[in-house]
Amino acid sequence: MNGQLEQFLQHLHDTPHNPVPVWVFMDQNTLSDDTWIEVIDRLSKQHDIRFEFVDDTKYGNAQTTVFYHMLCSKQTMYPHMLLLESDCRLKPNFDQPINHDIQSLCDDWWVYGSTYYGVAGGDTETDSNQLRRNHMNGVAVYNRSRQDLLNFAKHVYITQSGVDADDAFDWLFAKCYFNSSFREQSLLYDSPYIINMSPTWDIGVSTTTRKPLATIIHQKSGTNS
Repeated sequence: MNGQLEQFLQHLHDTPHNPVPVWVFMDQNTLSDDTWIEVIDRLSKQHDIRFEFVDDTKYGNAQTTVFYHMLCSKQTMYPHMLLLESDCRLKPNFDQPINHDIQSLCDDWWVYGSTYYGVAGGDTETDSNQLRRNHMNGVAVYNRSRQDLLNFAKHVYITQSGVDADDAFDWLFAKCYFNSSFREQSLLYDSPYIINMSPTWDIGVSTTTRKPLATIIHQKSGTNS
């Protein structure tokens, strides 16, 4: 454990305009690590952070197993769910413009996040890998009040056995989405306030010229990649 998650949770505690419940989803093996147990206990008491442990060995892809569990967890209690990863940088009051923007969309969307804005493949218009450019990264807000989103996710991950596939959950979702009739409805919203430049080759690349309004910056630093 390198302390990255703990540092991120402290950062998350200090930055939102409107504090909301924070849930951390972790694999069950964490419970066998005494150091993690101490960290979990401390964070739970200091910041009222809740932890949920997932059996990520149930299916072939551990990451996708945790993601699908998280997408379906407590959907009635939290219709809108923001997924963050520990390599995200958050600007002060990062949630305020995002909340305002989402309110203006009513409920006419599934995922509110960011397509890929990094340097791989050159310019966006000339990148030969359009799935890389157009897929919605996992760091996003999910509109779980839309039952058709949950039904589609179940189709991707359970009916078509996506939880056993090698692809990352967001790539798998994108491939199925772009081959479905839902594509015509433009249900994936590329937000001006979230930017995805998460691959290691985007370390050090400026995000300000790509999305100057971004308040959630999904980009690895040289020290935690």
